[in-house]
Amino acid sequence: MPATLEPVQVGFSEFVAKLIAEVLNALVSSQLAQEKDLGDLGAAAAMTPEEFAERFIGEDQIDQELRLLFPGDSDAHSSAIYVGAPYLPKAEGVDESPAVFLELGILLHPGDYTKRKGSYRLSSSGVKRIRNAARLKLSRANHNSLQELFRRGVPKVVADGGRINAKLTYELVEVETAKKSSPKSAGGSSQRASLPILMPSGVLSNLRLMVRQADERAPHTQNLRVNVFGEVELTFKTIL
Repeated sequence: MPATLEPVQVGFSEFVAKLIAEVLNALVSSQLAQEKDLGDLGAAAAMTPEEFAERFIGEDQIDQELRLLFPGDSDAHSSAIYVGAPYLPKAEGVDESPAVFLELGILLHPGDYTKRKGSYRLSSSGVKRIRNAARLKLSRANHNSLQELFRRGVPKVVADGGRINAKLTYELVEVETAKKSSPKSAGGSSQRASLPILMPSGVLSNLRLMVRQADERAPHTQNLRVNVFGEVELTFKTIL
């Protein structure tokens, strides 16, 4: 069957053959895609949390996490973590604010914030450390979930059987003209058939059943010159 044939312009046998072939291709492609995805997930699960963070945790995810952990108090800053943001280190009788250690488990050093006119501000190194800690926190949560998924077993979708229905229009098309003379008797006169002839001999060889995919809601379907509307149904099962 030529590769350029489409279901809307082929004969019935070609259409069914193409439909079966495309179902097989879809099943094989789906299985290959699943195996590839499982391989990628397995490789990700085998990474360290640091490698997973570098590969899969993006800056936008970190921004969202910081907004949840340390909400900002102005339209200009959606989170309280930015260079120059107010910061209060923990001291006797004073809680850290923002509570970086409580939320992320890291201690900021004097170089991570600056003191100016009696107030403390986060420096670029402090913001970087906080963002890295937030990235690692997100990484551990996602990485642990992925490893737990593999420990329990990753589900696979396998098509072991199914049914396909396609709405079609059927049309008989004359593919060639064959003129045949009527058989004559030895005396030269035409020989009549003894039984009524419902269809001239050889006419089926001149006709081809063509099919088109039909959409009853499409405007152009109403203008098609076809013999009949119908359906083709294929029931299949896979054997491994």
